[in-house]
Amino acid sequence: MKERFQIDTRPLILILLQRFYRHALFFTGLGWVVYLLAEGTPPPGLSPQAYKCILVFLFTTFSWILNIVPPVIPAIMAVVLLWGGKAVEAQVLLHSFANPVVFFLLSALLLAGALMESGTGTLIARGLLRAGGHSPRLLPLLIYNAAAFLSFLIPEHAVAAILLPVVIETISQLKLRRGSLYARLLILSLTWGSITGGIATLLGGARNPLAIGILQEITGKQIAFVEWLHYSIIPSLFLIAGGQILLWLFFRKGLAEVEGKDIQLRARPAGIRAYLAGLVFVVVIVFWIRSHTPVALALIGLTGAACLFIFNIVRWVDVEDTVNWGVFLMYGGAISLGSAMYSTGAARWIASALLNPTAHGPVFTVLILVVVTLILTEGMSNSAAVAVILPVAIGAFESLGLPPEHAVFVVALPAGLPFILPAGTPATALAFSTGHISIKDTGRVGLLMHLLTITVIIASYFFIWR
Repeated sequence: MKERFQIDTRPLILILLQRFYRHALFFTGLGWVVYLLAEGTPPPGLSPQAYKCILVFLFTTFSWILNIVPPVIPAIMAVVLLWGGKAVEAQVLLHSFANPVVFFLLSALLLAGALMESGTGTLIARGLLRAGGHSPRLLPLLIYNAAAFLSFLIPEHAVAAILLPVVIETISQLKLRRGSLYARLLILSLTWGSITGGIATLLGGARNPLAIGILQEITGKQIAFVEWLHYSIIPSLFLIAGGQILLWLFFRKGLAEVEGKDIQLRARPAGIRAYLAGLVFVVVIVFWIRSHTPVALALIGLTGAACLFIFNIVRWVDVEDTVNWGVFLMYGGAISLGSAMYSTGAARWIASALLNPTAHGPVFTVLILVVVTLILTEGMSNSAAVAVILPVAIGAFESLGLPPEHAVFVVALPAGLPFILPAGTPATALAFSTGHISIKDTGRVGLLMHLLTITVIIASYFFIWR
């Protein structure tokens, strides 16, 4: 059989533009930023240092949205441009770069990797799912709530990675085809359970400790483990319940596809390593709950991670591939940029220019911050959205005379809730990778979930947090 080839007869310039236009935009933006850092004149009322920070801020945001290079690269470039443009002294930038929250993030990902490699995560997941393994009607609810509960304890992307094989195995046993409503219900239950549970504690996602790190660098204030839980648990529970209801309404007809079928989840026997790793993790969580500073959180987590290797519960070579090492450079750069935005007055200037919080009041300010954060987190990583919005939000809250720590939750919670596009969180990307989910599926129900998120966050702010 002869292979057929199709020749592209378009002009070469159009082909090159289609393939490389984002690269051209990236380098054009970089060139303008370098030129303006050297020759640009700030507008009235804005210091040269703040003007340079805003230029770097805009370029970094632009680079994250274009998404042609790994997110770590714009974060590193932000530090280099701030230093090269003489916006902030190098010592100050590097001090922010080594924020304790970065090391807490390292410990959390090492522990999550150890749980995955030792089999602890799979042991927990299968134990929770086995209770409803014979009921197709109950299984989506169990998957959703199992994912939400596990995301209280380990990062949401790790939960999705742990549970996805179980869900795929179930779909395979049921012989469900692509396009199956029930398959979509199972996969989105896993994804949304991970997402809505991931905002509840500092362990659910890297954006949570990142937000605390930015707050600490900007204002010197801290948020403890239990304090975060106090602010976030009620919104998280409302969204966990609301997400299940919406998915059930949209995909309940899929139950007809599996009516009368029996679901059996096969489980491998767990080794002693799984139980020992789980014990270490429980001890770490107990000490985390009792701690009150990012330094303590980092040291406790690193100690727990070290114990796993010292007692040979897991091997370094098995865990190192599960950790995204570039994320630490990204977060260090993001924290440095956020601190520079605040210390130079750039964040306060943007807040006054765009939000004008003193003219519109707290209701409008909170609404705009939540909506803008939800939009950004669909198009870029949720951590990048926090790095972009939070310094501006803190400036807006201080202009209104409101506690700046409240701005952390107004931004960080919605930043962790990208329900439509795969760019915001690996949990959503994993759902799309199965081939059962499309943007058409997530778009309709995701928009309703965004409306629920806006309602829950605003209600929480005015009736619970204040």
